[in-house]
Parts: sequence; structure tokens; C-alpha cells
Amino acid sequence: MAVAALATAAAVPIAAAVARRLGILDHPGGRKAHGRPTPLLGGAALCVGLVAASVVHAAPAGFVGAAVAAWAVGTLDDVRRGGLGAGTKLVLQCAVVALWTVWSGASAFDGVVVLFAMNGFNLLDNADGVCATVAVPLLVVGAALSGLAIAWAAAGACIAFLAFNRPSARIFLGDGGSHLVGFVCGVVALASARGVTGVLGASGALALTALLIVPIVDTAVVVATRLRRGSPIWVGDRNHLSHRLHRAGLSEFQALGCLFLGGSVGGAVAAALLVA
Repeated sequence: MAVAALATAAAVPIAAAVARRLGILDHPGGRKAHGRPTPLLGGAALCVGLVAASVVHAAPAGFVGAAVAAWAVGTLDDVRRGGLGAGTKLVLQCAVVALWTVWSGASAFDGVVVLFAMNGFNLLDNADGVCATVAVPLLVVGAALSGLAIAWAAAGACIAFLAFNRPSARIFLGDGGSHLVGFVCGVVALASARGVTGVLGASGALALTALLIVPIVDTAVVVATRLRRGSPIWVGDRNHLSHRLHRAGLSEFQALGCLFLGGSVGGAVAAALLVA
């Protein structure tokens, strides 16, 4: 955890400087609440932290390669004018998931879970600190349940990044960071739910749902809202859980606390199901 945290913290100022130099910034306006152009390459710092920890902990090369590929797909969307487009992004996400399933021997179901996690955490990256905040309890509980050192490392990287991404954020994860976080969280959640047997029984399926409960609920809420309004489901809006909590009168930090609590309760439920 310490290696990933230190490497991420050291890489953030460099990533921010590169983003400013290259003009890879998220500009305010429209549905966006931030008041100044903000660097978008925070995911690069997380990627550095994760790779550094992977070297120290000798993480499997296939997993690391797929994680870096997930970051690369999101970063392409960040740097390309107008983005990649929903269809192109989905095809590339599927390619990343296919790479991971071939390397790991995972099932098609596992691939769907990881694909959902990538998109679910991408959707959660809608306000300062939300994506990384929700990821931390999942990764900590997942690390404790699965024994995966890379889960501890990812948690450390997210915690370090939050020092720069908390309200008011000095740097954003960007799609590169949210894709990376979602990929790692999906893999960790699956490893935790399957346990030592590698079999996903009824308790494991419930535990998997509990671990991913915040992105599941957030995705369900925004997709249902967009469908009801006749809007494309891939077009952003301000109807995520974080936005609804703000409209209910909570501050940004209070909203983050509620989402962290939701993820923590989900993690506790998962642990109870798997340890019992």
C-alpha cells in the first residue's frame, strides 16, 4: 500500500503539469460544477502507483497489462477532441476485458462483471472525489477477503490521490483513471466473492452485489432517469447519487461521507456473507 501511495502522490504533480502543458483539461460550463480548467490526467498518476506496486509485489503480468490497457482506453477518450464515442469506447472496453479473460481463464460472466465495473465507476466519476472514495472500502474489504496485495496497493493509490482530488479538486481522474479504478475493483470484487474455492455460489453472488452496491445503484438510478426522459443513456447529466445528495442539502464532503458509508456497509455485508 505504501509504495503505491507514495508513487501516486509523487506522480500527481507531474501528471497535472503535463496535462496543463498539453491542454488536456476539463473546462467548466454546462452541467459541470467546477470553476476553473482542471487537469484530466490523474489516472496516469494512479497507473504509475499501481505499476510500481505491481513490480514490488510481483503482480501477474496479464493483470497489470489489462489494467494499463483499461487506463489507456479511458485516456484516449480524455485526449481525443469530442471523445471516442460511446460505440468505439464500448468496443475497446470489451477488448480489454477479453484480454483479461484470456489471460486469467475467467468466465464470460466474470468478463461482464468487470465490464460493468469499468462503466459503473466511470459513471461515478461525476464529482470531486466520488470515484476514488467509493473504491476505497471495496478495495480494503476485498484485500482482506482475497489476500490480494494489489488490492491493498490500489486502495493506497486511491487514498493518496484523494489528497489532490477531494473538493475542490486540483486534478481529475479522467476516464483513464475511472476505467483503471473500475477494472481493478471488478477483478478484486470477483476474487473476493469466489474465495479460495473459485466457485461463485449463492453467498458469493450476494457478496459480489454488496461489494459493488454503490456503482450498481448509481448506474440504475441514472439509466432509469435517462430512459424515462428519453435521453441517450451515455449522455451525462446531474442525476447521480452525489448530485441528488447535494440537492438534498448535503455539502460535498457530507455527500462523499454518505457514499463512503454506503460502500463500507456493502463491504461489511459481503464480509459477513463470505466469512459466516
